[in-house]
Amino acid sequence: MKDSPGSFLFFLLPSFAIALSGFAQGTVNFKNRVLETGIDAPIYVYCGIAGSKADGTNFLAMLLGGPLGGPLVPVSPPVPFRTGAAAGYIYGSTVTISNIPPGGPASVQMLAWNAYSFGDDYTMARQSGMLGSSQIINLERTGDPTIVPPSKPADLVGLRRFAAEPAVLDVPPCDTSLVITKTSATVSVNWAATDIPFRLEYATRLSPPDWRQFPGILITNKPGESLQNYEVRASAAQGTGFFRLVAP
Repeated sequence: MKDSPGSFLFFLLPSFAIALSGFAQGTVNFKNRVLETGIDAPIYVYCGIAGSKADGTNFLAMLLGGPLGGPLVPVSPPVPFRTGAAAGYIYGSTVTISNIPPGGPASVQMLAWNAYSFGDDYTMARQSGMLGSSQIINLERTGDPTIVPPSKPADLVGLRRFAAEPAVLDVPPCDTSLVITKTSATVSVNWAATDIPFRLEYATRLSPPDWRQFPGILITNKPGESLQNYEVRASAAQGTGFFRLVAP
């Protein structure tokens, strides 16, 4: 018997619903300043130097995302930074993570790099050891765009500031847990005036770690000086080295 228009729709709609359910997704509010949820994480060029926040189109940011604890892939296009008093903050947007359940948990990470030097391809910055990144943030839930009305995209709660050019360690640091990987045994250290001393440590491996302090390197401010720079070398290091700043 020939299907009537009504019976055709009856069979089509369930199929369409099944197809939609295959496109699981959750949404995230890709902004590094949301005061309502306690987020204020400006991105710096060099964290310890006043006025060195990432500014305008010379720097770009991107969000990586994926299933909770799983591999992370780009989920946003590169976005520029705001300028003037709003430097360090990106133009925010809602980002969709497509490989998680609607509103489900996810892991995300923010990247930032110097677009003047590396263009819009973050992999070039990574290859040069100049890709800045936040800590990985685990979100218990994301926004669900499949319900009516859609639930609110998840904010990046817990996001901490970091440097877009991480090959330089800064005092005060962006994040004292930051470990910098260098393909040579040399690292630069910049610092602004601070009454908190930091020591510079070096490791040749991270598993297990063999952190050691550079002899005589204790970084503090000096009377009448607000900015200093050290370049130090671990003479015993070969190949890749790891550096970090640690508060005594």
